[in-house]
Amino acid sequence: MDLLKRNPDRFIKAKKIAEECGMETRQTQVEVRKAITELIEEFDAPIVAGANGFCYTKNPRKLQEYAQSLEQRQMGLKRRIEKIKYLVNKYDGVVF
Repeated sequence: MDLLKRNPDRFIKAKKIAEECGMETRQTQVEVRKAITELIEEFDAPIVAGANGFCYTKNPRKLQEYAQSLEQRQMGLKRRIEKIKYLVNKYDGVVF
């Protein structure tokens, strides 16, 4: 998190964070995402994510925009879940 704190309000790519923290670098940077989630949930770290990486910010507007982005993703996932449940019922017992 030091890298993010040293660069407030600047987005930093997950790969750069992984390298700085000595984590393995992979295509999806799962370890970085898990670590960021833990920092947010366990330590109230004000970190937002976007297409350009992760950003440490205390800017209420950026935090609100990120919250809205997460809500939109949540709604999209809910729609997809409902569609899959529909398909389960539609194809229940159907042999392909």
